[in-house]
Amino acid sequence: MAVGHYQRLYTESLVDRVNPNPSVTFPRIEEQNIIDLHRPVSEEEIKQTMFEIGAFKAPGPDRFQAHFFHKNWDIVGASITNQVREAFVTGSFPEELNRTLIALIPKVKHP
Repeated sequence: MAVGHYQRLYTESLVDRVNPNPSVTFPRIEEQNIIDLHRPVSEEEIKQTMFEIGAFKAPGPDRFQAHFFHKNWDIVGASITNQVREAFVTGSFPEELNRTLIALIPKVKHP
């Protein structure tokens, strides 16, 4: 049921969901912001972002929590940095990086 809901949610045509209002206008992006958006992401930005992930948050399907990557950054950092940079160039991540685990936790006093 949950899988079907999200499949429908994320495969629905954007045209079906959005009815643009032509009277709505958005501010223009400043030239410097455009330049910054096209600037390659730095190794330091990637590392800082990775270290902002809570160390003991739920692991992915590989069962590694962010703590593993924090403690082993000198070993895995270059690989992660290259993967992130490639994603910025190609506009996509390998499909397996999007996989996650969902755990349902019952809301009862004594499970």
